[in-house]
Amino acid sequence: MKNLLAICFILATLLQLGLSINQQDVADVVIESANREIDLTQRYVTSTIKLKVFNKGKTPVNSFYYALPVDQIQNTILVVIRYSDQREVGGNLQEDFAMRHQYNTTFIRFELERPIAPQNSATITLEEKFVNRQVPYPREIRINEDQKILFKDNAYIYTPYFVKTQYTVYKTSNIISHTENEKALKLRKGGIKYGEFSEIQAFSSYPIEIHSENTTPLIYLTKATKSIEVSHWGNIAVDSSYNLVNEGAYLKGEFGRVDYNKYNPSSGKHALKSLSAELPYHATGVWYRDVIGNISTSNGFRDKQEKVVKLNIMPRYPVVGGWKSAWNLGYNLNTTRYLHTDGNGGFVLRQLFSIPFNDLLAQDYELRVILPEGATDIKSELPFSVDSQYTENTFSYLDTNGRPTLVFKKKNVIDFHNQYFYVHYKLSTINLIKKPLLIFGAFLIFFVTLIVFNRLSLKSLKSKNE
Repeated sequence: MKNLLAICFILATLLQLGLSINQQDVADVVIESANREIDLTQRYVTSTIKLKVFNKGKTPVNSFYYALPVDQIQNTILVVIRYSDQREVGGNLQEDFAMRHQYNTTFIRFELERPIAPQNSATITLEEKFVNRQVPYPREIRINEDQKILFKDNAYIYTPYFVKTQYTVYKTSNIISHTENEKALKLRKGGIKYGEFSEIQAFSSYPIEIHSENTTPLIYLTKATKSIEVSHWGNIAVDSSYNLVNEGAYLKGEFGRVDYNKYNPSSGKHALKSLSAELPYHATGVWYRDVIGNISTSNGFRDKQEKVVKLNIMPRYPVVGGWKSAWNLGYNLNTTRYLHTDGNGGFVLRQLFSIPFNDLLAQDYELRVILPEGATDIKSELPFSVDSQYTENTFSYLDTNGRPTLVFKKKNVIDFHNQYFYVHYKLSTINLIKKPLLIFGAFLIFFVTLIVFNRLSLKSLKSKNE
């Protein structure tokens, strides 16, 4: 029993060491200046942090650690480093049990493209995106009232590094109230600035609250599913389903057309009036349907400059705070542009991963890629990590063994994830012509049987006449 406990203790220690952050890298790094700008005028809170990082150690620093409080994990959509060429690079979630216990935080580790040499500095730009951090206050309003939100934040940048100087600018409209501070300054162009603050220790916190107006509909998709069905007879069918909710201020009283006018921009500004999507340029047969018939008007056209199909959907009734909507959207693609051979007897499928709607979050997202029956040696190539991935069989018309189906699941999917992914697989010629042969064989058997019965009936009639 003692040996077993000792083994468990050693394994736990090794696991903790393997998952802990590099304390030397943290100790060697000092943030000389940190400038943060947070936008509170959109449906999701976005933040841009520009850091000047100095390496005071004797060895190069290869990684940068981003501290993420545990209570904000569910609200965090995206954290990336943006380079000067506009490339966005994500990091890897890394636990440190000691830090989690002491500071109630976890970490995202970013591998730097260029290590910071000793006694040198570098500039790092971080971009963040959050959902459900703007709380409607008051919780209920009338259709013609402006929506007000309450935002709680840390005026200090929460980081494991020592910060020499920092400030934060909150971009808002019509501030109603805010946490008073001698270094808080309202800006002429709208918004408020906290700082500069100096000599801030690691993991420092200064809670603040900002109460302001934000009339943007606070919408997101609770669930989204996208199905891509591949046919080697010339078509790729894309079928998507969406469940949307507006978490903005609830409607006080009843909805009425007298108070609401969809053509008046000042009426129901916090309600969703339309949605815009961008489909592949060669999409054909675009369709949508809604069980309750809420989506009533649509407009789509091919934009030759941007090389996309732009689709606008307008619901019959606005989706106000607390209301939900669900619909399906689909289209077809020609295989000649999205399915190619790899030169080794296999095929390569190229498709977009995420949803087509602009600036819209899908909390739970599922992507299904249905390949032809008989596909083998299936491999996927994704530009980012997913939460889970597995293979199952889908049965459709004339299937005997089922169609191999790749299923990808990921949380907090946005337009950043709408990148091309690739699926490699092989399909023999016999599997390609299997169904046409089955149909041909079925008709052949049917007509042969019909001919045989017809001849037998003629012979029986002939014998009776004799």
